[in-house]
Amino acid sequence: MPVAAKVAEASNLYSFEVEELAGDLIDIAMPANRYSDAASHIGIAREISAALDKPFKNPVKAIINPPSNRGILKIEIENKAACPRYSARVFEIKKLPSSPVWMKNIFKTCGLKPINGVVDLMNYVMLETGQPLHAFDADKLAKADRKGGAVKIVIRKAKNNEHFETLDNQRFELNSSDTVIADSSKALAIAGIKGGLNSGVDGKTRRIIVEAANFDHVRIFKTSRRLKLITDASLRFSHGLSPALVDWGMDRATELLVKSGAKLIDSVDVYPKKPGEEIIGFNVEKYHSLIGAEISAAKAKKIFTNIGFSIEKTKNSSKDSFLVRVPAWRTDVENTEDLIEEAARFIGYNKMKPHMPTVAMKPAQEEDMVILKEKVRRFLVSVNLNEVYNHSFSDEGGKSAVELENPISSEFKNLRQTLEAGLLKNVTDNGRFFNEVRVFEIGKVFRNEGGNVREKLHLGIAIGAKKKSYVLELKGIFDDLLKSLGLSDFYMAESAGGKNLQIESRKKIFGNIKTVNLEKGWVASAGEINLDAILPVIEEERAFKPLPKYPAVMRDISVLISVDTRIGEVLEAIDAVSSKFVEDVDLIDEYVDEKFDGKQSLTFRIIFQSEDKTLTDAEVDRDLSKIISALKKSFGAEVR
Repeated sequence: MPVAAKVAEASNLYSFEVEELAGDLIDIAMPANRYSDAASHIGIAREISAALDKPFKNPVKAIINPPSNRGILKIEIENKAACPRYSARVFEIKKLPSSPVWMKNIFKTCGLKPINGVVDLMNYVMLETGQPLHAFDADKLAKADRKGGAVKIVIRKAKNNEHFETLDNQRFELNSSDTVIADSSKALAIAGIKGGLNSGVDGKTRRIIVEAANFDHVRIFKTSRRLKLITDASLRFSHGLSPALVDWGMDRATELLVKSGAKLIDSVDVYPKKPGEEIIGFNVEKYHSLIGAEISAAKAKKIFTNIGFSIEKTKNSSKDSFLVRVPAWRTDVENTEDLIEEAARFIGYNKMKPHMPTVAMKPAQEEDMVILKEKVRRFLVSVNLNEVYNHSFSDEGGKSAVELENPISSEFKNLRQTLEAGLLKNVTDNGRFFNEVRVFEIGKVFRNEGGNVREKLHLGIAIGAKKKSYVLELKGIFDDLLKSLGLSDFYMAESAGGKNLQIESRKKIFGNIKTVNLEKGWVASAGEINLDAILPVIEEERAFKPLPKYPAVMRDISVLISVDTRIGEVLEAIDAVSSKFVEDVDLIDEYVDEKFDGKQSLTFRIIFQSEDKTLTDAEVDRDLSKIISALKKSFGAEVR
């Protein structure tokens, strides 16, 4: 098998998915949590060595006792939260070196463009070690900022409205949320992203400052996205790199620069808070209980050693239990479960024999909201509506808007407050192809309420056609839907302005229906309800009660009441009649006719039932008379 194909197979089986294999190029999909150790040629080589059980040789040689703190260079970190570590070394060069052919060939394969000997070397070391580096022309800094012969570099917040020009002549306006590398008078680089034109290395450069630093990944990500300036360095820093990589990058760059004729004359490393290495226990029995497969302690130790971990020798170590020291550059390994996963993947998931689970199985618990959503979907599909999924971003403003810190575009800078806008767009977009569009969506909406973000689950429906309103059909759909869900105590009435219908229950508005005129003569009827608000009401109405011991008595009553009277108010009046025998009240018929002279005919079904006896006709008639009297007194009702 060719070497590249063998490497790709090993990566797929034990490490990372290979997306493409073309000649000597292997394109590997890198998980976000592995950028710190594996997004480099060395990192991949270590993984493949462990997968193939071959010895790994790290090309990086530690530079022992380099000249340091000689007063040529001074480093000051003003913004310590943004820069946990900053290391820099000063080199003298007789002339700008040229990049060797082998390095240019690597750049060609990796899609990079050669620039000059120093810049190319920085980029090569980044590919090899995973640590981004940058080189400044030291004399360009010295001319601007010389104090006792020392060049001073400051890591600080950018100033508001500070202008900066990059090496490739792009101009940017920075603010205080950005971090810059600067001297006393100007910014030299946007930290972790791009160097500046004012300090770039060119053919006249004779002294260079090489920096290898570590930056806060959140700040780098936000600056890169806001400026729309995405570089190889920013992609790496945005995923979070270990400060330990600085040593690899700096030492490897030093070795290659010295080989090209440069002379190291000074170095400074500001590292205020050095993180410790994790020491985690590994137990063979724990591995078996979690993975369901066997492993020997010797095999586990070999795997950990192959991937750069070390085994701690302690008095408490036993045959099947030991401690593992995790190097600082493996930021993704934090606990025993992570260690077990490392061992399992190099054993090979494909080699593990399947076993039936030995845990006790329990039936799934009912999730009321999941059940509710499924009922809603089934009903709406049955009335010829199509479900859609719209994204949660919008341009809706106002006091209740929830603004995104890093919007994908200016058009989608807020989270949506309603489903309506997306559904109306669905109607407009699909109106080019259909005479009628019928859609619904179940999704989250977001509102800023007193500084707190509240998210709620809504149902939205939109039916659109040309020069035709479906508001009455939509009203009927909501009416039937709510009844099918078990909600009977609700009614629909015009809003105060008369522009839409409000859906109410128990004096609370939880939905609305409206008609919206769209472009090109299209009319859409749109409605939206708050599912989070109606769920407790539905649960209450379907709450469990023991089966009654005694029979119920059902009576229907028809009354004429003014059309301005809300049905919910009538239901509340019936409930308010103090009778311990009224079990339930439902509206079963509603009718309006000109002969009623401005009144509506309402028929209610009242269920009478006692928990401790069979009711007599006299007892039911007595309670029914009380209800009729209450309706006459409150609404001037006429019994039909």
